[in-house]
Amino acid sequence: MYLYDPTQLPEFGYSFFEGDGFTYRYQTSKKLFFKSLYIPLGPIAPTEQGFDNFLRHIQSLRFTKVKLDLPMIYNRKHATHVTDKVIAAGFTAGTYIQDEETLVVTKDDMNLKHSEMNQIRNGLKKADIIIKGTLSDQELDDVYAIYMIAANRLQITPKSKAVFKLLSADGLTALAYDKTTEKLEGFLLNSYAQADLSDITNTGDTSLLLLMFTGLTDTGRDLQLGRAIYYELFRYVFENTDVNVIDFHGASRSKGRSYMGFKTSFSKRFVSLPGSFTHIRFL
Repeated sequence: MYLYDPTQLPEFGYSFFEGDGFTYRYQTSKKLFFKSLYIPLGPIAPTEQGFDNFLRHIQSLRFTKVKLDLPMIYNRKHATHVTDKVIAAGFTAGTYIQDEETLVVTKDDMNLKHSEMNQIRNGLKKADIIIKGTLSDQELDDVYAIYMIAANRLQITPKSKAVFKLLSADGLTALAYDKTTEKLEGFLLNSYAQADLSDITNTGDTSLLLLMFTGLTDTGRDLQLGRAIYYELFRYVFENTDVNVIDFHGASRSKGRSYMGFKTSFSKRFVSLPGSFTHIRFL
């Protein structure tokens, strides 16, 4: 896959365009005759030719400003090749609206502090954490209900259940059940992807896991299950699959994200996204 991020799939909402060898999801606004498009972590382009077609398509949009946040590219040589194409197509570099970097975790990074491991052990005493592939309809309903609780708590616009069904069909999910009540109190839903990971692993690895959605009930928060859920998922992946890289799918050391302390307890292996760019055409 030349360029890919699962959040560019149509199930994630907003407007969607399908071209010759490329697709992209976008937000749009209009003022008089002038239109603005924002493409977050796109496009999806299976081949280089598809990406070239995407750039020509953007160049053809008259009276339009396009803000493009490119998706993660793990190989530096490939990232430079892509950004050179973007600049040659008349784009100018800018600042990401999305997180401008991510954190990746490898088996070698799993060296948590004593206090963090105590929190994990305490969580595992209170919950059974199960790792599953495709979720049943009931499990999907239960996971989505917890997600809606978390979305309301964080005051974010929730994604549709179709997104969760899509990711579950070809992903991996950690489910945390209270040992006393046997009720689901937390989850971590993830998506497999393929990419050139040679700059991270120094091998021919191409399989990785993207962390997509997580949530806890109020009880799950009281039981402090969050870190245990992540730890058990990571341990399972590294011990039972051919995946050697897990991507937190977003991080920022410049935007004051409240979650950074939690994420950096698992890894401090930051990788920058390739770039954010703007293209403007009037006539």
